[in-house]
Amino acid sequence: MPRLIALTLLACSGGLQPRRVRVHRVRRHVQDETWIAEEDRAQPSYLDTLTKKMADSLLANSLEIQVPGPGAAREGDFFESQRRERAAPAALRINADLLHWRAKKEERRGRIKEARRLWQLCLQIRPDDGRTYIALARDLERRQRDGEAALQLLNEGLTQDPSNAYVRQAYAVLLERRGRTNEALKQLRLATAYDPKHVASWVATARLLTRDLRGAPLPLRRDVNQTEDDDEVWLLGTTTQTLARAPEKDDQRNAADAIECFKKALQAEPRNYYALSCFADLEARLGHVDAARDLFRRSSDANPSNAATLVAWANLEEARGLGLVRARELYDKAHRSHATNTRVFTAWAMAEARHGNATGALKLLERATRARGFAPGGITDAAVFSTLGEVCWHHLEDFDRAADAFRRSVETDRRHAAGYYKWATMELRRGRAGRARDLLQRGIWGCAGVAKSVEMAKLHRAKGQLEANSTLRGKRRWEKYEDGNMEKAQRWEQDAESARTSFRKALELSAAAATFAAWARFEEALGDVDAARDVLEDGLSSCPRAANIWREFVQFEGRHRGEEAAEAARRRARAALGG
Repeated sequence: MPRLIALTLLACSGGLQPRRVRVHRVRRHVQDETWIAEEDRAQPSYLDTLTKKMADSLLANSLEIQVPGPGAAREGDFFESQRRERAAPAALRINADLLHWRAKKEERRGRIKEARRLWQLCLQIRPDDGRTYIALARDLERRQRDGEAALQLLNEGLTQDPSNAYVRQAYAVLLERRGRTNEALKQLRLATAYDPKHVASWVATARLLTRDLRGAPLPLRRDVNQTEDDDEVWLLGTTTQTLARAPEKDDQRNAADAIECFKKALQAEPRNYYALSCFADLEARLGHVDAARDLFRRSSDANPSNAATLVAWANLEEARGLGLVRARELYDKAHRSHATNTRVFTAWAMAEARHGNATGALKLLERATRARGFAPGGITDAAVFSTLGEVCWHHLEDFDRAADAFRRSVETDRRHAAGYYKWATMELRRGRAGRARDLLQRGIWGCAGVAKSVEMAKLHRAKGQLEANSTLRGKRRWEKYEDGNMEKAQRWEQDAESARTSFRKALELSAAAATFAAWARFEEALGDVDAARDVLEDGLSSCPRAANIWREFVQFEGRHRGEEAAEAARRRARAALGG
């Protein structure tokens, strides 16, 4: 025992040292090269080997890797590539956000090519970013005038993320503009199913369901100039009041569905001022003035600075409510809520002009020109001058002053399609068809890719109508005076083809029933009844709930196939319009 204690004390004092292992190095010479084999090279321990196997097993299970087949690379390379992919840093969302912000900034500056390049980088970083697909599709449709490519791009975005309600709603809007309303409604239904809280999809669904109802004017007072008409009189277009009341009578089912959509939108976001305003507009067109007034009030309370709601409310009061006096109060409130909004003055001026106060309308438009004060560039809203031209033309019959106002509108903004359209229409009424045609062509060139599709379609349709009139005059002249002159015949045939091209472009931009009707009348006047019927049938397929295209079809069948065919067309119209 004493010996054991002594050894312990000696070890603690450092007397005993651990045995050192001497490593012998063997130096060998192979020809002229000398290499050293170290006998103490560390060998992998059992624990390290087991750890590596477990790591490989966990990696394989987490990635659900299948063993590659005979044609694949070596198994080690395969698993190593999976490790590299897993270790690669994922793109941060903030990078895509910054690129998208920079792209929008470049777009506002007018550097479109740079914006497109940045959006393409966004897609490379985050292929599932719906904002980029929407921005590129908007660029394709408006600037490059390629609606089909825009549809394909949005479809790719839906392939990346089918549940993105924003992309699906944008896809539906493009389909509606192309005249494919049934497909658009289906896409909007899917958007609301994927995201029941996406308010914009609910509102877009409701507006699509009531598109024909929104196109009609606000109904008049019930106790003024109202008569009980036969159910089929509106098909003949006898009175404009009956035609305006037709959507209220025939679209009750769609209106009820739209009301449910608005209610679900407000359940998701009760203070969404846009949903409230659109709901109020629908109630106004259904004749529910008190309900519409309450919804407009709620929308204004939700966003007091939104002048558009107050302007729509003023239109309701002017048409069916408390009259122009109350409308003036709302217009004044809209002006005080947004003092630099020139659209308030233009709407107010048109209301005054409709009630015979053209002088007051001119004073309001003069105030609109000073709305921005001494801001650089002065007034930039071309709608002020186009409204001034409309007041001078329709209410003062001062054509020279109206022409000067229209000229100033297109000089203020060369992309203002409404200014070209109104100016050309006035010149045509004055008998200056050549001048009107030149103005429409200038508008088409100046507004291409920047104006709305609906406005561009109106320009192309008006140009097509002018070319159609020129064609018919040339044909009559050729038949009366120059029969047999093939050179003259080729000239009016070229004009006819130009008219068809204009109508076709108008339909590509917006499948409007008025364009189908104008094209069909042109083909009928040329004597090609079959072509006219084909155009009308296309119009009925694209616009199945448009009353005016059905009216054209009923009259066409009555002229060429008799009363029985007209009666059959009426039955088709009732079935399509829900009558």
